[in-house]
Amino acid sequence: MHKRIALILTMVFVIASAVGCAQEEPTPTSAPVETAALTITGLVESVPEWSVADLRAMPQTSTDYVNKDGETVTYTGVALSILLEKAGCGSEATTIAFLASDGYSAEGDLAEVSGVDGGIVAIEDNGSLRMVLPDISGKLQVKDVVEIKIK
Repeated sequence: MHKRIALILTMVFVIASAVGCAQEEPTPTSAPVETAALTITGLVESVPEWSVADLRAMPQTSTDYVNKDGETVTYTGVALSILLEKAGCGSEATTIAFLASDGYSAEGDLAEVSGVDGGIVAIEDNGSLRMVLPDISGKLQVKDVVEIKIK
């Protein structure tokens, strides 16, 4: 009986010692690298990628949008038409899709969406991007958009 207790105490001591000696991996402290915040892919002449800084350096426009609660919110960002022009949409393209960082996606008619007066990729205070398309279905008002795909 005493041998069992001694064996158990020895095992507890060894385990406690091993846990106490374990060290956590050091966390890298380097500054984050700015990566592309938005890209346009699919049926385009080029596949442009822009950082938030790139988008902020472009001409900005403001758009009022009435949210689902009936509140009017003013957003500022880059006109969607400018971004689509820079990408050069193919003549056979008929659909536009917006993809969010969490995997959500929504798509609509390219001609209808690109013709929206005041349609912008808004830049939020925290640097995230969102689609603001007045008078278009709420499902296309994609938050945290990271890719626009032309189909």
